[in-house]
Amino acid sequence: MYAVVATLLLCFTDAVLTLNILGRGGSELNWFMAQLIERDVQLFAWVKMAASGLGLVFLVAHAEFKIFRWFKVRHVVSALVPVYGVLVVYELVLLSS
Repeated sequence: MYAVVATLLLCFTDAVLTLNILGRGGSELNWFMAQLIERDVQLFAWVKMAASGLGLVFLVAHAEFKIFRWFKVRHVVSALVPVYGVLVVYELVLLSS
């Protein structure tokens, strides 16, 4: 459960940092998210958090399923923490330069 909470917190941090980067002249590379940001920043935040939350619920519900017969879905959930961590560090580097 720690991995789920950490992933949601990192997802929220990613959204905040993304908006800061955009405010400094950066661009959103994800076409769908860029469309949401252009339409409404709050809509972007809601959709991002809802998609992440629902995706995590799906993964947790299938935590014991095996992928390619040798690792379980719960390992995917655990792997999301360092992946999002690297993304957040990258965004912090972008903001510091």
